[in-house]
Amino acid sequence: MKNFLLNKKFIGAIAVFVYVICASIYFSQIMSDAIVQYSPVVAKEMEAFLPITIANGEIVEPKDTVIKRSYGNATDAFDVVLDTRVDEFDASSLKNQGLYVSRKYIYGVQKLKTEIRSLSELGDGTLDREKLNDFLQFLNANAGRYIFVISCGILLVFSICAILLYTIVMHWLMAMLFKIGFARTLRINSLAYVVISSLTLFTPIRISILLTLVIMIALNIGIDNVLKENQEA
Repeated sequence: MKNFLLNKKFIGAIAVFVYVICASIYFSQIMSDAIVQYSPVVAKEMEAFLPITIANGEIVEPKDTVIKRSYGNATDAFDVVLDTRVDEFDASSLKNQGLYVSRKYIYGVQKLKTEIRSLSELGDGTLDREKLNDFLQFLNANAGRYIFVISCGILLVFSICAILLYTIVMHWLMAMLFKIGFARTLRINSLAYVVISSLTLFTPIRISILLTLVIMIALNIGIDNVLKENQEA
């Protein structure tokens, strides 16, 4: 079993792939459940803003209207504002996180940045309760598979980059102490990364980036010493 784990080609890649699939299923299930749970809340809250009609890049209905809603607590509030009295807002005056809609623009305000989009990008049309309910039903039925695919892509790229970075940094740190094959180190680090990431994701255990690197170095040194002792015996 030991020789299989250390020498079998692609065992690290297989382990990472299985982890990505399992983690993506986990994320998609959590997100799907949250969407199903909060869809009725979203529909109810949106009723105050609907219907909204856009024509020629601006809101024509409702006219000269201000509707405000605030969610969360005072320290982490999220505001939703529709103000069709003005063409645009002064972005610097939008302090709270939230979604702000003027007659011609949408402002997405986060803690570190503000994104502005023209309503002309959305095209002409009317968003009413029926269309909103149709969209939410579609989301409830299909969000899981989309989240799964997106999670797979993000986790796979992130995991590969993280493992390669850990391995390169480890080789650079340990270059003066001992020489070991990059392929075997990559395999050991892949298996260690999968175990550590699984513990972090599926249990309350939290392992920092630095501790992960230390564990990988210790594993490689320990396995290298064991193999040398077996060869000398």
